[in-house]
Amino acid sequence: MYERIFNWLDCIWEELSSNPIVKIIESQQQEINEIFEYLDKIEDNYFTKEEGLKLKQQLNEIEEKIKEQLKQNSNDKKIFEQEASKLHTDIDTLKQTICSFKKKGWAKNCISKILKWTKSPENKAMLEDGYTILREILPEEIKKALPEVS
Repeated sequence: MYERIFNWLDCIWEELSSNPIVKIIESQQQEINEIFEYLDKIEDNYFTKEEGLKLKQQLNEIEEKIKEQLKQNSNDKKIFEQEASKLHTDIDTLKQTICSFKKKGWAKNCISKILKWTKSPENKAMLEDGYTILREILPEEIKKALPEVS
């Protein structure tokens, strides 16, 4: 009896793990881990004033892009406003911490926020663009440390 249950569970596990969604999630997790490994190689210093201003401008542009995506994907105005408000709070936090965090810490925080935004069901269309968005707003020094988009 134990052997039958074990075989049955093994078959179920094989079926679940062969699911394309599971493979996509595993692939994304591996990419996230690679990004954090690359970030560990970045020099740990503060942003210059110019880099900070450029990042703030890029964050404003990204906020608009994501809001537009949210608007297209949301049928409910109230839900859109809630999501847009959360996004604005996250972006504002990132902007405020540019000068107080070192590049490595800020980049990790930024990555976490972007991954949060792109994993939202309302932003399914952005899932594929999450890495591209991330690379778009990071300074050249950090971009160079990250793997190329495959």
